[in-house]
Amino acid sequence: MSRSEGVSKTTFLVGIVVAILASSLISTVISTQYVRGPKGDKGDSGPVGPQGLSGISRIPFASYAPLSGFSSTNSTESVDMLAYDSTSFTMSVQISVENKSNLAIVFNAYLRLEWSQTGIGWTYATITALVDGNQTSPYETRAIETSSSVFGAYSSSAHGYSGFFWKEVVAGTHNVKIQWKVSDSNTKAYAMNQYLVVYALPSS
Repeated sequence: MSRSEGVSKTTFLVGIVVAILASSLISTVISTQYVRGPKGDKGDSGPVGPQGLSGISRIPFASYAPLSGFSSTNSTESVDMLAYDSTSFTMSVQISVENKSNLAIVFNAYLRLEWSQTGIGWTYATITALVDGNQTSPYETRAIETSSSVFGAYSSSAHGYSGFFWKEVVAGTHNVKIQWKVSDSNTKAYAMNQYLVVYALPSS
């Protein structure tokens, strides 16, 4: 009697699972093709967003700084500060503004004060800024001073100085300059590494 070749139970079950998966995949593809319709028209544009912040306007400024040398004075009356001795250039700038503005004036320098006094006491140097020849606020600052308690002795001091001045101006071109003086005719003041800068800020 010949033995018949049959299909095992495991092979039969695997075949059923594969058939079900294949049928499901085909159905999904067909359904997708039928469900997906033609592309619709483009929708309307959304509302425009709020406007961003405006940029900061450029602040006009002018500056001047001599490249080398030093300036000195022993005048007890206010005189223009030179960029350096043996020159006619002064510590000054011109600035133009289109509207009423506040000029912020900043002056930096390294100062030295020497005093060959005839008595006991103290001496100093003051610095001021002028706009078109007019006083600023504050009118002047005591920039450096020195003192001695010994009769007829020599005294000196030196340090960095930074002064700030303020002046309201109308539209136009304005000249800003630095002046200085000493309090005693036996005193001499020196300025080095000077730097003058003027900003034109909006006036309230």
